Amino acid sequence: MLSELEIRSQLIGLLTDKIQLEEFHEWLSLNSVDMHLDSSEEASALAAEIQYLLVEYMNESFDYESLRQHLTRLANNFHAVYFDTPVTVTAKSSNSSDVSTHSAYQDVPTWDPVPFGT
Repeated sequence: MLSELEIRSQLIGLLTDKIQLEEFHEWLSLNSVDMHLDSSEEASALAAEIQYLLVEYMNESFDYESLRQHLTRLANNFHAVYFDTPVTVTAKSSNSSDVSTHSAYQDVPTWDPVPFGT
């Protein structure tokens, strides 16, 4: 099972030059096989979008800097449910706690919080 957090952690490693692109691609390819069987929809969608970007980069649809920009966007966007409203939270900078939210993210599961103390 591959979690969204694991994918984001590796992605941040790539974007901060702690791992090389080839290493990241190999890790993702090996660990994302059969994700649809045991991983969350969010993790599967994130992995699929990253793999798509990597294929486009390898097909020379855009340069390495553009790839990094696309991957940074993915690393900075988080999907959540806020008072029963699906939102996308986007970090604006690494030096600030500023975030923006965008509602109407499709297919985000809702959850019923368990009351505190039960």
